[in-house]
Amino acid sequence: MSLEKFDTVADAHPHLRPEFQALQKILADANAAASLEPTILADSTNLPIARLETALELLAEANVLELRRRWHCEACQQDSWDSAEAPIQQCQHCEAPIAASPDSYSYLYQPAATPSSSDFLESTGQLPDGFFRDPPPLALNTYTPGDRKILRRLFSTLYQTPNEWSAFVAGSQLSDRLRPNLRLDTQDACIASLLDRLQALRKLGLFLDELSKEFERQDIAALAPYIRENYGEALADSASAQHTYPSLIVDSSHLQELTSVLPFMDIARLEKWASSTKRLVCKVRCGPDEKGTGFLIGERWVLTCHHVVASYLDPSKRGQIAVQFDYFAKEDDGIEPTPWLPCDPNWDIPFSPHGQADLLDQAGIPKPDELDFAILQLPSRPPGQRGALPLFELHPIPTVPGALILLAGHPGPYKLQTIQCSIAAPGFVSLNENQTRFRYRNSTLKGSSGSPIFDRHFRWIGLHHNRGALRKDQPSMVEDNRGIPGKAIVSWLRRHSKNNPAAKAAALALGVPIDPVTVS
Repeated sequence: MSLEKFDTVADAHPHLRPEFQALQKILADANAAASLEPTILADSTNLPIARLETALELLAEANVLELRRRWHCEACQQDSWDSAEAPIQQCQHCEAPIAASPDSYSYLYQPAATPSSSDFLESTGQLPDGFFRDPPPLALNTYTPGDRKILRRLFSTLYQTPNEWSAFVAGSQLSDRLRPNLRLDTQDACIASLLDRLQALRKLGLFLDELSKEFERQDIAALAPYIRENYGEALADSASAQHTYPSLIVDSSHLQELTSVLPFMDIARLEKWASSTKRLVCKVRCGPDEKGTGFLIGERWVLTCHHVVASYLDPSKRGQIAVQFDYFAKEDDGIEPTPWLPCDPNWDIPFSPHGQADLLDQAGIPKPDELDFAILQLPSRPPGQRGALPLFELHPIPTVPGALILLAGHPGPYKLQTIQCSIAAPGFVSLNENQTRFRYRNSTLKGSSGSPIFDRHFRWIGLHHNRGALRKDQPSMVEDNRGIPGKAIVSWLRRHSKNNPAAKAAALALGVPIDPVTVS
């Protein structure tokens, strides 16, 4: 990756000039691989996180940066990283199964030539053995798992109690910024909170300088230049000094071309997405009535909305729920719709109902267990070549207001139509406080309930379930529509799989790790 395309992207989006200026300065000064995390950048630059995320996404689209995903392992408490193009299925350290969805994202910048580890050694001493066991490619803010392990081990040898650490921090130059976040309940918690805060401040190098003087240890002194070079800490103070950034050449006429942020999609990728998505989306019928949409989340498991099948969840009626795939235009590929495929009547359907807050005349936030979903099981794989949208490939809801959103399903309103796609830019509106609902501008109709929702990268992010409030100026239309974040469904399965047999069966079938915390 290089900066050759940076100016082209920045010139096309002059409304993000301060954000591109900040990023240009950071990347120009980076002589090692750097990982840019929006929350850290926002803290260090005092720029709005939503605008920074927009700029980072645009740079990733141009291949200046690479989107990376962080997975936190509950078994060994370490982090693993991958990319959407090369996903992992287990922890890179202890090989335990990874969680169903990433914990966070960052954007990787790899300079044309990255200094070798020997470039970071100074005459003051040698680095601890094994410090370079993990390569440092994800570096501007997040310590690699191996580096963090070494740092925790080192810190545990310096002071034996949290009170001793508190006393040292009190005399540090960073005292006012470290003490409010310092935990004193246990030694491990104290060290972890200290490293987390130093990471956020990007001041570990300075803190190591202070420790090396206090203990007169050359191995600590040798770490400071490594941290500064590999984790970009030398840039921390300059990142917010926007008056020093070089000017970008901008053309104000570009402002007339955009009606929303991140509005474009690659048409070849759109064609590929449509070709695969139409084979995994299905109609859902209860008894004689076509009720809504569903889609494959596994080899023979279909996700839909609870309210679509609610009246047929009784064991005596489950066999009357059926799905039909490949219901699209006759001239499309010459593929005929499948027969109606009845659901397995012996499958105990895991579900979560909607809440009173979902009723349009009610106000409030749905509870975490009010997610309006149901997971159906077919007796066998549906015929034909078709994929699925696995729960472990879920992505978080966009945080950039207006970001493009796609939705694929079988809208009505009277008889379900062939599969349709709804695209909106501006699309994304907001995510509610407890992250159980998000809103978007896409059009839907009765029958769309149960449709999969995708972001502009064609990654599935949620389940469409309900319309929003009616527009005052046009009562026949709505302000927005509402969906369930896929991550909320995964969290429900993890929480309830201990005490809910249906949830456990679904979690095991779909590869969702069972949460060790039981449900009361």
